Amino acid sequence: MMMRRAMFAVLSACLLTASPAWAGERAVTVAAAGNVRLSGTLLLPDGPAPAGGFPALLLVQGSGPTDRDGSQKGMQADLLKQVAAALAGKGIASLRLDKRGMHANAAQMPEDAAGLAAFYTWDAAIGDLAASYAALGGEAGIDPARTGILGHSEGALLLLAAADAGKVAPRAAVMLAGPGRPLGDLLAEQLTRLLIRQGAPPAVQQQFLDADRAIRQEIVATGQVPVDKVPPGLQALYPAYLGNFLHGLLTFDPAAAAGRARMPLLALFGSRDMQVSPEQDAAALRRTLSGRTDGSAVIVLDGLSHNMKRGDPGFTGPADPAALTAVTDWVAGHL
Repeated sequence: MMMRRAMFAVLSACLLTASPAWAGERAVTVAAAGNVRLSGTLLLPDGPAPAGGFPALLLVQGSGPTDRDGSQKGMQADLLKQVAAALAGKGIASLRLDKRGMHANAAQMPEDAAGLAAFYTWDAAIGDLAASYAALGGEAGIDPARTGILGHSEGALLLLAAADAGKVAPRAAVMLAGPGRPLGDLLAEQLTRLLIRQGAPPAVQQQFLDADRAIRQEIVATGQVPVDKVPPGLQALYPAYLGNFLHGLLTFDPAAAAGRARMPLLALFGSRDMQVSPEQDAAALRRTLSGRTDGSAVIVLDGLSHNMKRGDPGFTGPADPAALTAVTDWVAGHL
């Protein structure tokens, strides 16, 4: 489900390079610590920037080999690209980037196992987010006092983790289909649903669930994937080099971090989401945000998928207008 990337302290080394043109889309490069460079797209609204610059959001994609637009090979979701366009229509700029070692950044990916393990860490993912956010605030035409972060799925966890660690201080943040419970609960739930859908007999279901629980316990205890305990059916979920990143995910409590967050939070879910629970995850965040008076809100939109689409399974096509409106209206009122 979820895939991976430094609690790098040297944010002063981060920079954003781009053409001096004002309106429209332009290519940018964020320089993060460790000589990692992240290619992305800055989208500015049409027309001149207001005094002080445009408000802006950093858009952070979900797990796996997901590109800056929110798509993967064979799944043209384009969720973040559509969110960026909707934000621009409301006068809000956005920056979205490819992940370290992927897509436009693929040439930087190490080829050896040790290099991969050092490259894709929990701290690296948080560091990349922090570098990108700092760079966005320093870009000409952007008002650094009116910047925020939107994260989809795993991206929502990373934005909470970065804020909780004091690496970013967004004025506002949006969690799109972001888990509200620890990842272990979510993985067990997802695996159960998958096994049932595949028609696995009860004994086989239990075998995989027991193996999954044992793997997660060892990762939490050691920070390493116990490769000798990972059955073939779970190898895609637990590659050996992701031990550190998975340790960070498995030991992170998003609801607790949301409760400590100093910025207003919008948590948006679709009622037909098959990756997070629109009941349990939304409820966990609603409980922790219920006493807030800063405009924080938890919204579940009927009939929408994990990618905020209508239809089944809701991977491709246009994002639902209600979801885009909910995001843009809330962001416009909080940046």
